[in-house]
Formats: sequence, structure tokens, C-alpha cells
Amino acid sequence: MSKTVTREFTVYSFSELSEEAKERVRQDYLESNRWPEDFQEMMKSDLDTLFPNSDLKVSFDSSYSQDEHMNIYGDLSLTDTLNFLSDILYTDEFSNFTEKEIRFLKWAVSEYPQTVKLRDGMQYSRPGVYGTKYGIARGSDLIEDLEYDLEYDNIRDIRYNTLGKMEKVMKKVFKKICMQWALNAEEYFYSVDDSEVEEWAEDNDYYFTENGEIFD
Repeated sequence: MSKTVTREFTVYSFSELSEEAKERVRQDYLESNRWPEDFQEMMKSDLDTLFPNSDLKVSFDSSYSQDEHMNIYGDLSLTDTLNFLSDILYTDEFSNFTEKEIRFLKWAVSEYPQTVKLRDGMQYSRPGVYGTKYGIARGSDLIEDLEYDLEYDNIRDIRYNTLGKMEKVMKKVFKKICMQWALNAEEYFYSVDDSEVEEWAEDNDYYFTENGEIFD
């Protein structure tokens, strides 16, 4: 003879859980709602805004392993580079350029527009061959083709030191951008505000067991 058995379970809202159980829910939320593709798209959007005439991309690993890195690669317009540097003209990175040097750089990149190919550091397993932990791949040369074109046209008084300073500053800038993104990635992938988790649980009508598992 069959019979119906009813079992009762005590379930909890997120706010009612112990701290240990909440941490389990937080980790489940992060695993379900934080995607590398989404973060990469956010960084791509930043690059498109900062360097609108370029086609730059990002490769990254934020796994707390020896392979962790944040690199920018793709096609970089030197016109974008100078426009970007002009926006930070009076910051520490750019304040040591004279007006004469700035005029030369503006003339050079307008008369000889260049697009520089930045290598993808992800293609190399060790961050020492062409890769680097933050910024653009080691060995990237931002001014080689521009110098060649200036020399080919027999331009007098080429300011090699000024071109070298521009390259050095831009490498520092890319490194700073990537270091900031690395901090953003750590926050994006490994931390979440409880109010966000609580809203997620309420929107999906989730309740939890005592140890933080979603009750199904």
C-alpha cells in the first residue's frame, strides 16, 4: 500500500545565513555571474575610447598564478598616442617635454601617420620572451617605422631623443593602465557586495540551506 510522505526543510534567505554560509553563496554568485568575456569587453570599450583610431585588444589572466598578466596588443595609431599624451600634457609623465619637442611630435605623426603592430604576449608561455606582466609586450618598438620614414625623406634635425621619450612615456602609460585593470579584475572576479547577492537571490526567488547551498 502506497502512502505520501511529506518532509519539511528549513530554508533561509541570504541575510539569515551564517558568515560561513554567506561566503559559499558569494563564491557561487561570482562563479555564475562573472565572465572573462564580459570583463574583456569592458576593457576593450575603454581602449576604443582612449585610442579611437587604433584597434587594440587585451589578453589577461587574473588567476593568482605565475601566468597572471594584463597585456595590450593589436594596432596602435601614433596619432592616438600623441592625442592621448596631449591630454596628460602637464602630468609627471609628460611634463618634461618642451614646447619645441611637442611641436616636432605633432608634425611628425601628422606628416607620417603610423600604425604600430603590438605583439600578443599571450602567445608566449613565459613572460620574458616577448611578454611582460603588465603593459605591452617586451620588445615592442613604437617609433622604428616613423624614424625610418623621416630618414628616408632626408628630414633634417630628426629629434631621436624626443621620439625615444615619447616611446618610453607610452610604455609607462600602458603599464599603468594594465596595472589598474589588474586591480579592477581582482575586484570584479573575487569580491561582491552583499546587497548585490541579496538582490540576485530575491530576483531569482532563491532560498538556501543552512550551509549556503541553493535549495532546489
